[in-house]
Amino acid sequence: GLRARRAERRRSFEKRDARKAHRAERTGNAMDLISKKELLQQTGISYGQLYRWKRARLIPEEWFLKQSAFTGQETFFPREQVLRRIQAILDAKDQYSLEELAKILSPEDSSELYPADALEQMEEISGSLLPAIIASCPKEAYSLAEITLFAALSETAWNQDISREHMEDLLRRGSSILSTLKGLDWTCTVFISHGMYHLAFSKGTVPIQFDCEIQVLDVRPLGELSNQMKLRYQNIRNC
Repeated sequence: GLRARRAERRRSFEKRDARKAHRAERTGNAMDLISKKELLQQTGISYGQLYRWKRARLIPEEWFLKQSAFTGQETFFPREQVLRRIQAILDAKDQYSLEELAKILSPEDSSELYPADALEQMEEISGSLLPAIIASCPKEAYSLAEITLFAALSETAWNQDISREHMEDLLRRGSSILSTLKGLDWTCTVFISHGMYHLAFSKGTVPIQFDCEIQVLDVRPLGELSNQMKLRYQNIRNC
């Protein structure tokens, strides 16, 4: 059931975040990349699929990064973005044609509204966070930006011991900020300063670099998460 799927997603998030933290320790502030060989092995897709999706503009050409390696020139990708994108494509490829997927994933197609009672059906949004969402952002329907933020902060809540009061405050302020931003190509950073919880949004996937007095709790790119939500919940959005 939904509870079991949410529990499984939580375990996968914990494993992914542990791997991410380990890589961050090794690479510092460098962009976290995945090689083409590792990408194909990890996702189970073929070389042909990868480049067919590139031609269909499902995977942006700028994500194909040529770099020197001991074997010569190799292709790398921004790890988190490409893994989220491929998983979203795999989840939806039996429901939509490549042309339909490209349209859904286009930045212009982001005006959807999702009814409030649909939040319970969204695996990415923690059931324990729903009371805080309803208390801080009471609405009949939510935008794609809002449900993406709810999903991102659900991941944060799974990994951090944050009280409901503080989560309500983060949700309220985060929704207010997102309503002033254009598009969803932003990274959300949750941090503590002088004992207070804050969040900030930076353009693209590069997180904000703070001084040592700031305690960063979580960093969540929103762009690919929003595409995942769009693809998965096309059937429950409002017209």
